[in-house]
Amino acid sequence: MDPSHQKYYSLLISTQFTFIGTIASCITLIKDYCQNLDVLTYKLTFLKKLKSKLNQLDSNIISIILLGLIMSTLSFITIKGN
Repeated sequence: MDPSHQKYYSLLISTQFTFIGTIASCITLIKDYCQNLDVLTYKLTFLKKLKSKLNQLDSNIISIILLGLIMSTLSFITIKGN
């Protein structure tokens, strides 16, 4: 093998390894980004569920307050009627 060709083959091989390393780094970055998206999606889903539960609780509290007012009014009317 001609020494000048050997230099080019070495350069080609090192370039290929650099290219493979760059692709591997990109894949790792994309994988980490996707995992972060999964975490964010989970947090977003959790927050949406929490908001839904709080809205439901808000409705229940209003219903309980209205029921309490109705019962107080009825007991007041009953006491006043006796």
